[in-house]
Amino acid sequence: MTLWLPLLDFARSYAPMVQQALTLLPAKPSCLATLGLTPGQTAALEFHGHLTLKPEPAAANCSWLMVTGDPPSIVASLTADRHWLLKGAISHPADPKEKLYLFEKQRL
Repeated sequence: MTLWLPLLDFARSYAPMVQQALTLLPAKPSCLATLGLTPGQTAALEFHGHLTLKPEPAAANCSWLMVTGDPPSIVASLTADRHWLLKGAISHPADPKEKLYLFEKQRL
């Protein structure tokens, strides 16, 4: 049983989600705005991803935004007036209902 514990710990952690997010982000983003993330998600992005997170709306200068929640309402509200483009959805390996959505700010 103990041989499986590292694999189970990895699958239950946020590390796989952070790795997925890092593949969608540029190498060194200056900051990542966040909206609705849990303390665990925020801590994982900072710890595993070494990212600088800023809570929305105080993060007006960030080119990237990570959001959790209901996708249709999020996409509609973010793309309508704030010029955010959905770059990807990231699922937790142990809970497919838990998703993070990554947006990139469009330069006008």
